[in-house]
Amino acid sequence: MPTDIQAALRDAKPGDTVWVEGGVYTDVKVTLPAGVTLRALPNHRVVFDSTFIDLKAEAVLWGINVTHRNTTRRSALPGSAPTDLPADNGVYMAEKGTRVINCVILNTTGISLAWFGFGEGEVYGSILGLAGWIGPDREHGPTLYSHNKLGGRRSIRHTVFLPSMRPSLQLYSGGPNHVRDYDIQENVFIGGRLVIGANETTGIKYRGNHSVETWWEMGRYAKTGDIEIMQNHHFGLRGAHFGKLNRVVMRDNLFTGPGYVEADTSIQQVEIGGNRYFLPNVRNAAWQFKIGANLHTDTTKLPAPWEQGSQFSGSEPTENQVFVYPNEYEWQRGMVTIWNWERKPAVEVDLSALKLLEGKPYRVHNPQNLYRESFDFTYTGAPVAFPMTGWTLALPRNLDKPMFGSPTTFPRFGAFIVAPAGALGEDQPVDVLPS
Repeated sequence: MPTDIQAALRDAKPGDTVWVEGGVYTDVKVTLPAGVTLRALPNHRVVFDSTFIDLKAEAVLWGINVTHRNTTRRSALPGSAPTDLPADNGVYMAEKGTRVINCVILNTTGISLAWFGFGEGEVYGSILGLAGWIGPDREHGPTLYSHNKLGGRRSIRHTVFLPSMRPSLQLYSGGPNHVRDYDIQENVFIGGRLVIGANETTGIKYRGNHSVETWWEMGRYAKTGDIEIMQNHHFGLRGAHFGKLNRVVMRDNLFTGPGYVEADTSIQQVEIGGNRYFLPNVRNAAWQFKIGANLHTDTTKLPAPWEQGSQFSGSEPTENQVFVYPNEYEWQRGMVTIWNWERKPAVEVDLSALKLLEGKPYRVHNPQNLYRESFDFTYTGAPVAFPMTGWTLALPRNLDKPMFGSPTTFPRFGAFIVAPAGALGEDQPVDVLPS
């Protein structure tokens, strides 16, 4: 290996950063000591293959790729821990203050990222998914699986979730644990499901996210709690289920395509309104609201306080929407999302918010096929044309089709990572790609 990582970590003290050279590392288990950062050197691609990475309190994983070169997708045994598959690989966070920053965790046999235990933490600017396997009983393996015991705000921001065998985001516990105090903001969800709910589901803020063909189960397994869903953009919401929550707020969202909302009548405080619904003739369906045992298909006659002040349209939006999110940890880097309602072959994007340097080379990556699809440009200060055709979704390793119906979200929607050319280590050859 280029560096003896295990020895470096044994010698590291809280506050230290262990810098890792590019290459493929096959350590079976890597434990990040409390307060230590494990980070890829600039412009280096660091790939941990078939590795279980365990973060202790205040530890940080930064700019690292985690994958499984020989991902096995089928097991002859039922259940969530079959013994005929390789041991766990992926990232594990169970102590306070842990952070995963600008990482790529794709094609793991089990969960991409497991986040349990207690205390605050952060997942930021990462690309996750294509995880899991098929058993004789069902499919297994969510992208990010989390619950907590004692609260402490947990932040999930500016991250791209690709589909996995099970939910893309699974904040759930069927036992004594809870789902408390999560900020889920300005992420991208491609297909899959969002499952948020436990015995107690409180302090959930789901804001400013983008999703395509995603199923919501918000509070479905909850017995008490509250959730806020605000200022999100969703195409093809397959359904939204609200369980036995105390309070539900769903305001100022944009939904395109048919949808279905189901809510328990035991919800004590409901604030749903100010949303915009666009209902093109997709699957010959429209929006339906099921409140308790009553199904409502006429949204103009919903019982108060359901859907007060919302707008309904029979077609898609007619003006493009572009969002630019500067990366909070790395200079001249960011995420761009484009809703190409006008179906333009290319969309002009003002990148001034990213503080790019004029005359310097930059690269735009497609996170749905990260290391194989990109385009280069030299920044002049003028808007940059982002092509909205010709992009693809990478196949999960050892499968012959994507994990959700559409082969790609383009040209309707695109998410992109902008960074200095070579900053993701894409120019450094390695013998295994994490996507």
